[in-house]
Amino acid sequence: TPPLEAAPLSATTMPQPEVRLGVVASMEWEAFLVLKDLRERGYTCPQGAAVEPNRAALKFDCHLWRAARLHSEDLAVQSSGDSTPLDGRSYGQRAAEQGLGANVEVVVAGHNTSMHMIVQVLRSDDGCAALMHEALKVAAVGYSAGGSRGHHWTLLFSTSDLGPSDLDTTCYPPDVALMQHERGGSADLYSNHLAEASHRLP
Repeated sequence: TPPLEAAPLSATTMPQPEVRLGVVASMEWEAFLVLKDLRERGYTCPQGAAVEPNRAALKFDCHLWRAARLHSEDLAVQSSGDSTPLDGRSYGQRAAEQGLGANVEVVVAGHNTSMHMIVQVLRSDDGCAALMHEALKVAAVGYSAGGSRGHHWTLLFSTSDLGPSDLDTTCYPPDVALMQHERGGSADLYSNHLAEASHRLP
């Protein structure tokens, strides 16, 4: 799946989120929970393809997250608008270096919230199909601020069906159990937020 690049939001200024090395940032984790929820309740892509609810919960893996975060950081540093790092490494190579193969990459630039980023990808039929593909079992979202586009997101997915002993959870935020309990169980949890974000996009 070719990378996707979103148009930047118009003149919206927000404080830069805190991004700590070694721990998933709250906005990265929120983006994952939004995606997980969408897949569990199903979605209709722009050209009308209906994706049935996928009850196999998407898993977050820290191998993929490190690869996604590093990729986003590289794109922010090079500030060229390109979705490929200057050293030419593919997303598959980047993920393999971190210890887990990746099958799909989605790259988005210009959005400073997870909701706007997800909405932008869902507006593309190819992007929607990539996010909702039933064969994808593991995912991660990496974010970095900087460069001419301001905000860079990398979403990586793998078809590997990792068990509890294989899944790398060492980067999970300390309050992850609470976050999952409060945000992960309601099918309508993000619908209003996504609709609001969609209306704000040009």
